[in-house]
Amino acid sequence: HTSDWGAKNFSPERQFQLTVLVIAAHVTLLGKSLVLQRRESQVRLLKAAKVA
Repeated sequence: HTSDWGAKNFSPERQFQLTVLVIAAHVTLLGKSLVLQRRESQVRLLKAAKVA
């Protein structure tokens, strides 16, 4: 019955908006984590270069 509830309470437009928001949030989080990983690897490379 959850699908019936969802159909009554969420119009297709509302469902679409929510889906877009969720996707945007995931993309933002993924982007941030990727940037952080890149920064960390760059710092490691710089430290390794200084040691060498």
